[in-house]
Amino acid sequence: MIQTPSPFCAKMIMSTAFRFVWMGSGLLHVSPRPNTFVINIGDTFMAQTNKRYKSCMHRAVVSSTTTRKTMVYFVSPEMDKTVRPPEELVDAEHPRAYPDFTWGMLKEFTRKHHTPDTQTLTAFVEWLKKKKEKESGNE
Repeated sequence: MIQTPSPFCAKMIMSTAFRFVWMGSGLLHVSPRPNTFVINIGDTFMAQTNKRYKSCMHRAVVSSTTTRKTMVYFVSPEMDKTVRPPEELVDAEHPRAYPDFTWGMLKEFTRKHHTPDTQTLTAFVEWLKKKKEKESGNE
């Protein structure tokens, strides 16, 4: 079984199976520690924290000899709510990483225009710029 990444949510996983996380150009095997609690952050949370927390692509592979317990919670704002970091997370050292957007916009982008990957938010920002230019007639 392979879990696919989601740009929308934080995933909370308790796992004792083999795990792989995306590091640079490929998946890196991470040996689990017994009785650990792992939280994978999605792209929306990364935008809300102004990149202080990073979203991470991952894969979990079930072992035929090792028990795996998983609890997944999908947490996302309402479709029309603006996603932006709190003012306390934006300063000269940490300028705004992403423009304001709604969760509905990100969902539309990933459902219709882009398969989630390590560059989802970068591609999403470019898509937003083009969409706004098109709407304002400045193509």
